[in-house]
Amino acid sequence: MLNLLAVMGLICDLGTATSIWLAQDRMDLAGPLSPQDSRRYPHNVELYYGETGLLMDKWKGWWEEMAQGKPLATIIAVASLVMAGGCFYLAANQRKPNLLTKSAGPRLAS
Repeated sequence: MLNLLAVMGLICDLGTATSIWLAQDRMDLAGPLSPQDSRRYPHNVELYYGETGLLMDKWKGWWEEMAQGKPLATIIAVASLVMAGGCFYLAANQRKPNLLTKSAGPRLAS
């Protein structure tokens, strides 16, 4: 059962990652500059929120960059491979019921 789950997840997730990757190739990425590209923006963020605010703004920009296009497709593909590997590992190491260890019923302590 776990092997089937791993194969189905692998097929669906890698298909999704492939479609996102190919869709990114067709998108036009040229556009106007954002306000974050000016020198005044980081100055104002640091002035109002301090160094922590500037760092959080950089992390937010990094996360937004990673959550679309080819980086997102890479994340989905890697997560799919890890999930499938984990399912295959669990399926291979699953305990099989043994006829010798099965008992007829609960034993009473005397």
